[in-house]
Amino acid sequence: MREYCDAEWHAAVRTTTPTSAITTLRAQLEQSLHRALRKYDVTGADVEDFAQEALLRTLPPRVVLVGRFQVGDAHLWASGLTTDHKQGAGHFQVFAYHEQRRHKRTDKEVPVAFFDMPLDVLKTYRPPRDEPADFDAFWEETLTEARRHPLAARFEPVDYGLRIVEAFDVTFAGYGGQPIKGWFLLPQAREAPLPCVIEYIGYGGGRGYPTEWLLWPSAGFAHLVMDTRGQGSGWRHGDTPDLISGGSSPHQPGFMTLGVLDPETYYYRRVFTDAVRAVEAARAHPEVAAERIAITGGSQGGGITLAVGGLAPDIAVAMPDVPFLCYYRRAIEISDASPYSEITHFCRAHRDKIETVFRTLSYFDGVNFAARASARALFSAGLMDDICPPSTVFAAYNHYGGPKEIRTWEFNQHEGGGAHQTLEKVKFLRSLWG
Repeated sequence: MREYCDAEWHAAVRTTTPTSAITTLRAQLEQSLHRALRKYDVTGADVEDFAQEALLRTLPPRVVLVGRFQVGDAHLWASGLTTDHKQGAGHFQVFAYHEQRRHKRTDKEVPVAFFDMPLDVLKTYRPPRDEPADFDAFWEETLTEARRHPLAARFEPVDYGLRIVEAFDVTFAGYGGQPIKGWFLLPQAREAPLPCVIEYIGYGGGRGYPTEWLLWPSAGFAHLVMDTRGQGSGWRHGDTPDLISGGSSPHQPGFMTLGVLDPETYYYRRVFTDAVRAVEAARAHPEVAAERIAITGGSQGGGITLAVGGLAPDIAVAMPDVPFLCYYRRAIEISDASPYSEITHFCRAHRDKIETVFRTLSYFDGVNFAARASARALFSAGLMDDICPPSTVFAAYNHYGGPKEIRTWEFNQHEGGGAHQTLEKVKFLRSLWG
């Protein structure tokens, strides 16, 4: 069976007689599919149908192909991709994973297998950015409006029985001047001013109690935790309401489509503005070294980290873990996992609003913020992560504008590196600030 390099393959399928190249490509794809899906109840006809559908999508260069079979209660995803010509002969690599329906999954279940691109392709995966022409003007106007309100940052001491960490209940003015809650923690033994780690929380969680945030002050850093407006009832409690001026358009339950028909009313406009103001609140504290600010968070918190990194260019360090809110369209095309699936459900109901939805999301895409960021960055990705697929993380990483490193966790899903990644972050900051 003949092998084509990318350049030869693209040339071959664009001739007036591309049959030979396409036949070879179909055979390679079917062979790989049979091998990847042999333990599932997938017929030869299913494989042939998928191969034909895939071929219909392969004419543009460097296209990523995605298809799905449904067999009983299982979902089988398979993705094929052409390699860059710099990597040698062109070929198809096929990956599949079995995912039981969401309500049947348990913590004891065997992890999904690889379903996204292989690591060598991820390292160079840099898709075109979908960016509106007025992206910068939109955010400049948004932040200017927020700064018309006094920051009014308050740090009120609270007693939660801690002896080596001092805790403060934080309130500051976020989007629209609305009060945003948080915690501010300091090591009791300290020499001010201290570098400060600002942390943003994952989807559905709130600020909880100070006793849940002891890592960074124990390591000698100041630490500000921002509560996420409207959230904090999914897995850790929160205390900040989302006050929506003028209400919102209809939305799928959750936050991903709240106000999504207009960038001005979209939920994450308020959240990202709050997050920038959280940096300003931390810098307002007399014991914080304003030039040594690190921002971090996992999942949604990682996406917020990228947004702040792009909107506040004087940040020193950004550490987004398995970041959410990146390359939305690809995320929902290759995974049906929540919360991205909220967008899918909304578009299913609002068939005539799809382009409007994705235009709004382009103002809030971590890939676009990453391109504007300059802070020294440490990313992480789980290569089996079906909630924040690794290709969406690498899309942001490869567009990132500042010095950067990434830690990949080969056999991990959305938990990423867990405690191992936490140690990587501590070592990363220690290497920079001692």
